[in-house]
Amino acid sequence: RAVVVTGCMATSHRRLLEERFPEVDAFLDLESEAAVAETLRRLLPRKGTGKRRAARARFAPGARLLLTPPHTAYLRIADGCSRACSFCTIPRIRGPYRSRPMEEVIAEAEALAAAGVKELNLIAQDSTAYGLDLGNRGLLPELLGQLASIGGIRWIRILYAYPTEVTAELLEVMACEEKVLPYLDLPLQHASPAVLKAMRRPHRPEHLEGLIKRVRGVVPGISLRTAFIIGFPGESEAEFKQLLDFCSAMEFDHVGLFTYSPEEGTDAARLPTPVPAEVQQERYSRLAETVQSISAHKAAGRVGSTTDVLVDAPSDVFPDFQRGRHPGQAPDIDGVVYVPRTMASLGQILSCRLTASQGYDLFAEKPEASPRCS
Repeated sequence: RAVVVTGCMATSHRRLLEERFPEVDAFLDLESEAAVAETLRRLLPRKGTGKRRAARARFAPGARLLLTPPHTAYLRIADGCSRACSFCTIPRIRGPYRSRPMEEVIAEAEALAAAGVKELNLIAQDSTAYGLDLGNRGLLPELLGQLASIGGIRWIRILYAYPTEVTAELLEVMACEEKVLPYLDLPLQHASPAVLKAMRRPHRPEHLEGLIKRVRGVVPGISLRTAFIIGFPGESEAEFKQLLDFCSAMEFDHVGLFTYSPEEGTDAARLPTPVPAEVQQERYSRLAETVQSISAHKAAGRVGSTTDVLVDAPSDVFPDFQRGRHPGQAPDIDGVVYVPRTMASLGQILSCRLTASQGYDLFAEKPEASPRCS
């Protein structure tokens, strides 16, 4: 057998990894992921020669080996990033933003649908920048319309949006196209103008608040996920309090929290006023308590309503239940809906009445009327 390693670490720290793991036969950079099979074929007859290859390749459309349940898939629409966030090393590792050709994305989506995929989760370092590098700011709404026309695809979800690129045209598609879910992942990173400016992020909190209100006004019932960095260099207690108050006021459905850690080669790593680890952790705990309470309250507010649920897998917590998600829950990162095993098979989308909540999670049963299944 042969061992091939690829990904961000293999791209940014290849020499170090080669020294630490001599048993690995090949390290491929990110542009060479499509060459993994070819590299393995080349290596297997020569196992133990110590030679390492790194061919470069573009996106390679074709058959996918899904690591997700067979009814859901992540669909990459672009790679790289041309933003200048001071804390982020992605542009250095993955290069500038590059939109995949729309026909290539559509072809992959059609192949996934033919294989039984019902849910597409669109990903990129910045999904809402799709087409900007091609001089077309309106390309994402067009792509969504094309994806929605594919037979078999039922749910389309947008992950990794950027605040300044959530356009009126995008919100109109989200509001009008049934297959585009009322869900938006919008990492904001902070809410203090001073911290956001140091991060080189959009730093007018009134603009962020206005954006959130506009999104909720155009797409009623939308679920909003965001993410914040706590303890960025120079963050004062007053600036952290601005973030805490912002989260309390905005009441996001789902929030990811991260304490700051320096990335080699970034401008933020050279800032002179790091926040001590114990202060970072104390602030993390305070903010986590706030956002977890809001998320649990919003989940409880859904009890008694009827919603579609996509059944993902048997529950590993409650033996008599399957684990699924409603449209406001992304795979792997949000809460789940527990559905009795007798109600549906895996991969089925069915109408459910939500009967109880437990933290982020919900429980469901058949509605009084006959369920709408697919």
